[in-house]
Amino acid sequence: MVDVKRQRAWLVPAGFFCLALVVRVLIAALTRYRLQADAVFYFSTAQNLASGLGYVLPDGRFLGSVPPAFPLFLAGVFKLFGPGLAQAVAAQVVLGAATAVLVYYLARLYFDKKVAAVAAAIFAFHPVYVWMSRVVLSETLATFLLAAALLAYARASRGSAAYAVFTGLLLAAAALCRSSYFVVALVLTAGLAFYRMGGPAARVRAVALTTAAFLALTGLWTYRNYRVFGAFIPATLNAGQILYEGNMRLGRGEVPTSVALRRSPEFAEKVGAYRGTPRADIEYERFYRAKAFELLSRYRVRFALSLPGKFVHFFSPAPSAKKKAAFVAWIVVGGMLTVAAWAGVLLFRRPASRTFALLAPVAVVALTHTVLKPLLRFRVPIEFILIIYAAAFAVFCLQRLRRPSSGRSS
Repeated sequence: MVDVKRQRAWLVPAGFFCLALVVRVLIAALTRYRLQADAVFYFSTAQNLASGLGYVLPDGRFLGSVPPAFPLFLAGVFKLFGPGLAQAVAAQVVLGAATAVLVYYLARLYFDKKVAAVAAAIFAFHPVYVWMSRVVLSETLATFLLAAALLAYARASRGSAAYAVFTGLLLAAAALCRSSYFVVALVLTAGLAFYRMGGPAARVRAVALTTAAFLALTGLWTYRNYRVFGAFIPATLNAGQILYEGNMRLGRGEVPTSVALRRSPEFAEKVGAYRGTPRADIEYERFYRAKAFELLSRYRVRFALSLPGKFVHFFSPAPSAKKKAAFVAWIVVGGMLTVAAWAGVLLFRRPASRTFALLAPVAVVALTHTVLKPLLRFRVPIEFILIIYAAAFAVFCLQRLRRPSSGRSS
């Protein structure tokens, strides 16, 4: 009987995969999508990679401002199935559905099967995750990689050398998808030193293997950047722009917008001269970094006072939406999930190992983008963790409601 149950154990996560897949396929089929903004860079770069031109933009310029993991993923899809928007969206849809399976296993590992089922169901229908699965942006891949990394991390924290290596590789892939995850990887790797896994030697081995695997993969990107740009660039060259755009409101109209900056004579003088050369991205980053630091230095008091509000805004259940109906719907759905998630966090503070493994990425990403730019898009890859806590709280409430009724019936 036990063997039969084990053999059929895959049916539940497979069911959630199918459920998430059907939902995403329907939305992708019923809505129109065209490439715009960042998606254009991702798509065109992936096309160049797949055709053998290398990691370059359509004009042939070497690229350093876009993390490589997502374009490489798309390039692999194009190599296998041919280049096209339909192929890219289909890959996103399948990847989003596969993430529902990871959420199921992660919730079951840290809580139980009931919580896992509720979490996977919420993820399957979550409006933001469903919507992001139909666009050519990196959030879907980043979510998948982070969820997979946390699953491997759970095994690594118990002393598994193989999973320590897998954790390092997955965290590296996530960091090469979203640059802020370099800090997530640093915090999680350091945290392995405090787990009980058979003595100091086992903890040192876990940290060393995770670090080595992480550096081995990210080192390839760093080496490429050094060869191309002649500079040490472990992440990407867009932090300065994000920092400026996330804080330019501090000037209350006294400082130029990002668009105005790019049209200024100063920008043309300092960056325009390098247009079309490998140094263009470096000078672009230096320009924006200088402007961002100048802005923060000028309005340091306003910046300090703005941080609590930006932190709250990062977790706001009501992102900007052009259509009023979508805004109201997200207020209801997102608001309920947000309240349930933080109630779950407060309720399930123990064991500390679970709290650290799940909430460390949330804290790091939230604090990073509180300083930078607190957009919903940057929260998407960690939202599944809050979904797991919301599911845990929902199951807890249902169990408490059933107890009195069962007592009266007996």
